[in-house]
Amino acid sequence: MLRTLLLLFYLYLLEGIPYGLQSRFLPLLLRSSGLSLTALGFYKLLYVPWLLKSFYAPLVDLCLTKRYWLFGSLVGLLSVTLTLALGENLIPRETSSQTTGSTSVVPLALCLFLYNLFAATQDIAVDGVALQLLSSDQLSVGNTIQVVGYKFGAIVGGGFLTAATSLFSASQLLGIIACIYVIGAILCITSTTLRDVEAAWSENQTTICVRENGQLDDEQVSRMKDDGCTESVRQASYVATLSEAVINSVGSRHLIALLLIYKLGEQGAMNMLPLMLFDRGASVSKIGLWSGMVGQLSSIVGSTFAHKLQAPGRCRNVVHEPHIVCERGYYNGNVHHNDAVHTSRITCTNPSHSLHRFKHCGTAWQVDIWRHCGTFHGLPWIRNC
Repeated sequence: MLRTLLLLFYLYLLEGIPYGLQSRFLPLLLRSSGLSLTALGFYKLLYVPWLLKSFYAPLVDLCLTKRYWLFGSLVGLLSVTLTLALGENLIPRETSSQTTGSTSVVPLALCLFLYNLFAATQDIAVDGVALQLLSSDQLSVGNTIQVVGYKFGAIVGGGFLTAATSLFSASQLLGIIACIYVIGAILCITSTTLRDVEAAWSENQTTICVRENGQLDDEQVSRMKDDGCTESVRQASYVATLSEAVINSVGSRHLIALLLIYKLGEQGAMNMLPLMLFDRGASVSKIGLWSGMVGQLSSIVGSTFAHKLQAPGRCRNVVHEPHIVCERGYYNGNVHHNDAVHTSRITCTNPSHSLHRFKHCGTAWQVDIWRHCGTFHGLPWIRNC
């Protein structure tokens, strides 16, 4: 258990480094080199891979294994970090028009876009590994490890790098980050825990069967019946499923509105505060110490003890499924681990396999029978059998 938590902590730490580097270190470095606040604002558009993560996450879940995706994303992050460290003209170092021209801004923007793409892919893979490693009663501890590890990574990538600018050059600091990524890539190759996850994924690899309101042609229905499905099925719309899970689930709209109000204000204030302090005459290293390290450590303390303030009990949802069929270890993806299922409606030909859980499952979707290939990141990737 301890080894698993330490592994997840380090993986989430690696995941938080790009955030700290882009939200704390690079903005101050570029601002000190003469880049305008408007130009720095446009760099936020390079976070778009995180917005699109839900749409390509099913590909990460279904193709290859989590260990391969982790290794590939870390190698990508390592490559971009080394490019930034070794590139002479990628990061402006002097306040002049030559260093802030298109010859330096465009390559830097491309590097940061790839940086976010690899980091978002790593996030999908790490979450998938966490769901496979942790049991239901370990999810609270796992969530704490996720938040604390991510924020420690933000401290390393943001506060530490910024505070150390008075001692090391930007290239040397990025070289330190590259060494951390090298350790993560080696860990992906040598970790027996990740190898066990990979082996379990390979053994349980199946195909999704979904029965929903609608019909397929006779040949497809016959093929699905031969493959273990006992009802007529059709391919479900991924867009409709996304809408049902994110927008139409109970409480989602209020939660989305709350998060927009909170996160827009919090991110706007916290991103502009270091730049304002720099423009008022504060040194980069001092800003990194107080904003990137002390501030993040305070956030970690709050995240660590926040679960103790929650109510000890939690109301469970009741899922009214027309019929759930579990055969040869297949499971129903609509059922969240916190949902109560009427056992009289469940038919299991192999009772040794329990219903599994997803990371993000709102209310029950209008889909009855599921068989699935690997693990999903929140939403299912529906395929014909």
